[in-house]
Amino acid sequence: MLHHKVAVRDESGQIVRWYGTSTDIEDRRQAEQKLRQVLEEIRGSEANLRRTIDTIPALVSGFLPDGSNEFMNRRWHDYTGLSLEQSQREGWQRPVHPDDLPALMERFGQALATGEPGYIEARLRRHDGVFRFGPRRATA
Repeated sequence: MLHHKVAVRDESGQIVRWYGTSTDIEDRRQAEQKLRQVLEEIRGSEANLRRTIDTIPALVSGFLPDGSNEFMNRRWHDYTGLSLEQSQREGWQRPVHPDDLPALMERFGQALATGEPGYIEARLRRHDGVFRFGPRRATA
């Protein structure tokens, strides 16, 4: 129950009467508890998904419909040597070989526009500065 009480005072400030309401809020409290449980489950699911993505033996990235990157897995960061901050926005493009970037971006744009997966190979610079060929999926 939620109780709310208000005092009525006379001209001298003395309490002469109390008014109050009592409201059953059990449904609201149960809804709030359920919401807390659901949010905790979501956080746990996100953490499990992150752990799974980080253990995949491949470079994994995810992108939003506007083309900005949502995430790069730990293996991608380890391979490129770029931090999370360095790979944000267009930063993920920095380790792509300059000769391969235009074709990769064109294929990536097609995938974003159509929603269809695409496949292209591009050289990617490792943390030691060496470029290596590797498959890059341009998927929306």
